[in-house]
Amino acid sequence: MKVRCIKNRGADLPQDCLRRESGFTEETEFGVVLGKIYTVYGFTLLFGHVWFYLCDESYTYYPVWNPSPLFQIVDHRLSAYWEFHLQVGTSAEDTRVIVAFPEWARDPLYYDRLTNRDKEAVEIFERYKDLIDAEHA
Repeated sequence: MKVRCIKNRGADLPQDCLRRESGFTEETEFGVVLGKIYTVYGFTLLFGHVWFYLCDESYTYYPVWNPSPLFQIVDHRLSAYWEFHLQVGTSAEDTRVIVAFPEWARDPLYYDRLTNRDKEAVEIFERYKDLIDAEHA
């Protein structure tokens, strides 16, 4: 899946995407460039919107989530490496939906380990990043 950035500021988002406690306000500037096409490495559902995990302009070693209203989908094909995972909670707020490669989709702590530079988690992401990048090059 590939998306083109059409907006890149919190002020461009629907109000229900903005949550001060999550760090997303009208003043938020996302690390994506208008007009640039990004590969999506996974996606989740949050605040009633889809959020894409992609390697934005501040990419170092893990993908960052960005709200889908900032993008236009330009390649709708889903990665062959993705699977869907649903973890039903006691409310909509604690129900988890993720579409990503299996190690990420099945493990609710994978992304935390990845962002904390866990060597195995980083190696897994790098392997899938290469595979996903090659899918629709």
